[in-house]
Amino acid sequence: MLEELGLVKETRIRDRAYYELAEEGTDHYHLVCDQCGSTLHIEGDHMVPVLHHITDEHEFMVGNADLVVHGRCARCQAKAARTR
Repeated sequence: MLEELGLVKETRIRDRAYYELAEEGTDHYHLVCDQCGSTLHIEGDHMVPVLHHITDEHEFMVGNADLVVHGRCARCQAKAARTR
């Protein structure tokens, strides 16, 4: 119900739903470490060019966008490098 009212935003990370306050103009994206599970929140307008491309080139009206990038965090990369 809170999501329908526009008060919270759902993001799915690793098959789990996370809810955060939906504040206008505070888009952020998630970097998820597949090794340790840490999640880093990145704020900014980094996705604006991609969203414009989707709208302009594909005639697709974007209502909402979530970006979750999976990989390995700096700490896990360093740990892996030490064990080589």
